[in-house]
Amino acid sequence: MKNKSSKIHIIGAGVSGLIAAQILENYGYKPTILEGSNSIGGRVKSDLVKGHTLDRGFQVLLTSYPAAIKYIDFEALKLQKLLPGAVIFNKGKTQTIGDPLRSFSMLLPTLFSSIGKLSDKIKILKLNLLLKNKKIDAIFKEEEKTTLQYLKDVGFSEEMIQTFFKPFFSGIFLEPNLDTSSRMFEFVYKMFGEGDAVIPRAGIEAIPKQLYQNLKHSTFKFNTKVNSVSNGILKLEDGTELPSDFTIIATD
Repeated sequence: MKNKSSKIHIIGAGVSGLIAAQILENYGYKPTILEGSNSIGGRVKSDLVKGHTLDRGFQVLLTSYPAAIKYIDFEALKLQKLLPGAVIFNKGKTQTIGDPLRSFSMLLPTLFSSIGKLSDKIKILKLNLLLKNKKIDAIFKEEEKTTLQYLKDVGFSEEMIQTFFKPFFSGIFLEPNLDTSSRMFEFVYKMFGEGDAVIPRAGIEAIPKQLYQNLKHSTFKFNTKVNSVSNGILKLEDGTELPSDFTIIATD
């Protein structure tokens, strides 16, 4: 793709679409981004309510993500670190479990938590060490299975899966049954173990806003829904047809 005047369209102005546009700009191209809503960010959104910034859903940034390191200016976001653990609300009580190897304050709450068995906690430590030493390329070459089956094969108890893994990773994968590939589970679990979970001071939407501000040669068309992509033609919801030499679909 050497012709810099090629008509390149990106469908979706979420984080993936914005990074795709940045990569194209880096190589001298000027893409057009078609976004069905009236704003950037996709699912990565924040709302200002009575002076408080509220993020939509379970949203954190993991500082160990390779793409985040490459394309995001962490310092400019004024990141706020979260402790490496989780507070679990179960049967009317709250309990805390976490990674004592990364934060010593998590040791006693985790040991005395009734969430899971002692064998579950030992398996978590072993999994942390295993994935810490496993290369990302190796993770994505592994045989795939569902995350749920992966956890069962590792030997986690049903209680641990239902009270911790299922609610926690369902929020990350945005699906309730842990049907997501075990490769993605290993990758995300490794990222949690290697870096920090953080939130920008201005809310999670500060990430796509930063990516958007970095784009200098991209054209944005909001409220533009694409119905189909076929044979170099984009058919919009309003019936308009757009010729496209190359199309990147950065949405569902």
